[in-house]
Amino acid sequence: MSLRISKIIAKSLALVAILSSTCFAFSEGSDYVALKKPIPNAKNTLIKVFSYDCPFCYKYDKQVTPKVVPRLPADLQFRPFH
Repeated sequence: MSLRISKIIAKSLALVAILSSTCFAFSEGSDYVALKKPIPNAKNTLIKVFSYDCPFCYKYDKQVTPKVVPRLPADLQFRPFH
């Protein structure tokens, strides 16, 4: 009986993992825009483009960015561009 329950739990966890990974997938056009002309020397660089005149951008920059930047991979450079 406990083997059956553990199989059900394992299948449920696998289903949750699959569904959650598809929920966080980014798609070009709705989540980001691919540049037609790449920025020179921008390899391994995350460039955040924003405006302090935009209230949403300002709040996002003050609340979210400081929490996200330390979690970026070590080989990725972060450059804000406002």
